[in-house]
Amino acid sequence: MRAKSFILFLLISFFILQGCGTSKQEDYSNLVTCTYAARSLSKPTLAGKDLSKGINFAVVSDVAAILAGNTSSVPFDFTVNINVRNPNQKKMIVNEIEYILRVDNIHLASGTYTKPLTIQGGKTKQLPLEVSIELVNLLRSNSAGTVQNMVKNLMGSGNRRSNVTLQIKPSYRIGKEIIESPRSIPLTFSFGG
Repeated sequence: MRAKSFILFLLISFFILQGCGTSKQEDYSNLVTCTYAARSLSKPTLAGKDLSKGINFAVVSDVAAILAGNTSSVPFDFTVNINVRNPNQKKMIVNEIEYILRVDNIHLASGTYTKPLTIQGGKTKQLPLEVSIELVNLLRSNSAGTVQNMVKNLMGSGNRRSNVTLQIKPSYRIGKEIIESPRSIPLTFSFGG
């Protein structure tokens, strides 16, 4: 009789635990349905100088120094604006996002965005992915034309569109657990020209 009770207890426990596992899995699979859309690039700065309003004398002298090869480091910073939509009814926390950024098939940057972003159920929120690249190294490589065109497009003076591909792999916080997206999500857009 004890053996039958023990077996019955194991079977009931198995079905209860299996049911909990399925429930969690369904909750996690909803995360994949979140939508991401890269909207634009903004806030371009070259060596700390704001490029969003076009070229001024300070920017021209920095660019001239770069082209003359008189400097070894010029940071180029900008923000990739990503809309994140939470289709679920409950709030969701995007814990971090691993990313790879390419412009016209040239690898510009990769890294991890680590500022948690809370999105209420059924809402969309903008995630400002701040990117910093070392411009001198890119200009000295075989990607100089692509980088020059991208900088011109960000300043509003480019004549050829820049095609941006951003691969992201988000992770989410659910309670105390962190769940990684099972796949990378490609985002593409063009600007300038």
